[in-house]
Formats: sequence, C-alpha cells, structure tokens
Amino acid sequence: MRLWRITSHQWALDRQCEGARQFGGRWNPPGTAALYAATTVELCALEKFVHVGAIGGAVQGIFQGPRLVLVAIDLPDDPELIHSAETAKLPSNWAALPAPANTQNFGQQWLDASSGLALLLPSAVVPESHIALINPRHFAFQHITMHIVRPFMFDRRMFG
Repeated sequence: MRLWRITSHQWALDRQCEGARQFGGRWNPPGTAALYAATTVELCALEKFVHVGAIGGAVQGIFQGPRLVLVAIDLPDDPELIHSAETAKLPSNWAALPAPANTQNFGQQWLDASSGLALLLPSAVVPESHIALINPRHFAFQHITMHIVRPFMFDRRMFG
C-alpha cells in the first residue's frame, strides 16, 4: 500500500516520528510516536494546508520556496497489517477542533496494542477520505520504505 506525506525536508525520512512524539496529534498524545500519512496526495495537501495554517505567522514562510517535500511511503503488501476504523466506533467528537483527548486516547490504545502497522481513519478535513496512523513500534515498520518524490509547493492561488 502506498501512502503519502508532505513535510519539511528535515523530517521527510524520520523513522523516529519525532514531530508526533513531541507535539502529539489528533490520534496520539505527546510522548507517543506515530507517523501520519494520507491515502492520496490531494488529501495530504489539504491536511498540511490546514495544519500549517493553524500555526499563524509561519504560513507565508513555509509556502514560499521549496521547503516542503512530497514523500511516498510504501507499506508491505499484507492486508492483515492494515486496519480500518469504523466511524461508528470512533469517539463521537473525533473531528472536533482542537483535537479532543479522547481521540488521542483511542489512538494510543491502538498504538499500544501493536496489532497493526497502519490504521486508516477518516480525515477531519474530508471525512470521506482517509488518513493513516502508522505505528513505528509494530514489527513490520522496519519493512516500510520512504522516499522523497519531489519538492512540494502550494499554488499561490490558494492565498487569494
């Protein structure tokens, strides 16, 4: 399975998942490593756009010049390694802003169980599409490959 990620060049191939470990995310609390990706480049771009936009003043800086890269993440072709979360079984406020603690607890429990390499979850930006929470502690994580595909820049028209 191929997944996608847009990030700064510095963190593009980070297998320690330091960003998510330091700051947490919707599906993991700070202190817990996880790698976030999306099933399409388009969703990846939307997710990056809304998350960087939340940073405020950094928005213009990160969008000017080739500071971001598109990363392809290839998971082993074993369907048993990929889990899908049923929306009905997620916390009822899973898409709330800011991300509630119960979604982080949900993800933490899944990560701690280490029963799968990746968990497909609905995107809070486009719920009909999926992001992936990848578990770096799963035994199969050593078999994923990541490579930088190209520099990534947002289209200037996105800024009005």
